[in-house]
Amino acid sequence: LVVLDGARRLRDVPGMVQVLTQGPGVRVFGLCVDERERLLPEECTAVVVAEGNRLSVRSSGVPKVEDVRADLVDAAWCEEV
Repeated sequence: LVVLDGARRLRDVPGMVQVLTQGPGVRVFGLCVDERERLLPEECTAVVVAEGNRLSVRSSGVPKVEDVRADLVDAAWCEEV
């Protein structure tokens, strides 16, 4: 798993487009995070957008799923894990 926090900027790193496009074929996946959906790399095949405590999920070739309830675990739990 390759996490790109600030994905728009990190997409310009040499070789990153190849990681995003060819990585899944060798079980290397990208998790792209950015402030706005429009800033995500075009190679993203699934997108989750948070709106309050609800999510919408969009994936290539599948209808968009809206009003998904987020787990909303607290920061302490995340740090422990």
